[in-house]
Amino acid sequence: GVVTDWLRDLIADVAERYPDKLVLADSRARIERFRHVVAKPNSEEAAAASRRLFGAVDFGRLRAAIGSRPLLVTQGDQGVLLVDDQGERLVPCEVPSPVADQSLAKGLRDATAFRVMCCHRPHSC
Repeated sequence: GVVTDWLRDLIADVAERYPDKLVLADSRARIERFRHVVAKPNSEEAAAASRRLFGAVDFGRLRAAIGSRPLLVTQGDQGVLLVDDQGERLVPCEVPSPVADQSLAKGLRDATAFRVMCCHRPHSC
């Protein structure tokens, strides 16, 4: 694949070295190979990664394997499943998929402080 072990190690090093910076991994395959990042797989990708690691779907354990930063499992039209120190909770979104997925990544990139955003109308946040 395009993302090699060397590149994933470099990303992990940057994420660990600069914990105040948002380092987002949005991988279609093998999200479990990233470390110390905010991972943003969709539900199928996260379930497949979890099954490869544990033989069952367990998003809490998947997050722990990747690192202590939040795991954001996009749920299409349903929103985003946020997995963090407080457990799992669905952050609903009214934007149709795949726009919701793209909006989440852009919102995270543009945010001055980390927070989960799901804005669906101009000036609504």
